[in-house]
Amino acid sequence: VFITPEGTVIEGRAGPGLDLFPGLARYRFTTPQTPGRRQPAPPHTPSDPHRTRTADKHARRRAERDRNRRARTDGRCIEPPAVRAHIAADDAATHLGDPPY
Repeated sequence: VFITPEGTVIEGRAGPGLDLFPGLARYRFTTPQTPGRRQPAPPHTPSDPHRTRTADKHARRRAERDRNRRARTDGRCIEPPAVRAHIAADDAATHLGDPPY
């Protein structure tokens, strides 16, 4: 027999978990109240363009490629040290002549 804090008497063996966890008898589980009605979303108008995240990502990458391309053609591109070393090694290898096949 189990008696809850509110005085409800539960006859017989405890329900799910009450015999193992008697503290669960203190809690009352009820159905939550339904929330009020939500406001409808504002209508999508052509004056308010909306791009997806993927479209934004592609636009950012396209802009970055354009900036890099302009920097290369204008001579403002600064190559990283690893790239400069690779270019220097390629330039040095051209002076060795044809490879021995």
